[in-house]
Amino acid sequence: MTILVYVINHLTNKTMESKKIYRAYRGRDAFMSSTARTMHHFFLSEIDKFTAYDTTLDVAYADEYMLAIEAADTAGADYVIRSQQAHKTEVVAKVMDKARGKYTDVRYFAEKAFENSVATQGEFGFNDYLSVRKNKAKMIVFMDKMYEKCQKYATELIAKGMTAADIADINTVKLELQNTNTSQESFKKERPKTTEERIIVLNTCYKIMAHINKAAQRVYQDDYAKQKQFVYKPSPGKKKKEVKDDDMV
Repeated sequence: MTILVYVINHLTNKTMESKKIYRAYRGRDAFMSSTARTMHHFFLSEIDKFTAYDTTLDVAYADEYMLAIEAADTAGADYVIRSQQAHKTEVVAKVMDKARGKYTDVRYFAEKAFENSVATQGEFGFNDYLSVRKNKAKMIVFMDKMYEKCQKYATELIAKGMTAADIADINTVKLELQNTNTSQESFKKERPKTTEERIIVLNTCYKIMAHINKAAQRVYQDDYAKQKQFVYKPSPGKKKKEVKDDDMV
């Protein structure tokens, strides 16, 4: 089975299971893929000895091994995903600030237009604002209702200096908040799947490295120094959980 087929099969199988998958190794992702690359060099430099021991450990296998290493290098870049999530959070925060600014503007003109009617001012949501101003979902609903009231009292508000464009912009900001919030929440829900797919790719690289190490212990059974070159020793630091999927052992 080729490495590509292995990964595709594993991804397909995961869609049919609810079992969580873990890293098959300890140590940092970057260290694992770096070690795999070094081991590939040793493997390729004396590949004739490996092929003599196991005919499947040939140049084609070495090529697949390198593809797995390169895939692992890319998959191990978790900072990219974290950066994307941070960016989406930042975008939503900025739109929330715009929404709060719109509320402040509406309050200013509503208080001018209905300075003698607390009840009418209340229709714009003044009494509810503090409970929604930090909640995206609630703020979207709040903005929608506030926009409706501004349309209802457009004549009075415009007479006191608010413009029709100002009123229309309330709905624009609401839609922007709705879209950015949906994008952020979708990304959060998709991330577990993305993370699991990354781990499968990383584990695939480790599985090949572990297999070559196992073969190397026999190929160099009389050369302890050579045997050590193919042993994976995790870097100090955060430890990864052991794999729970038998296919990765």
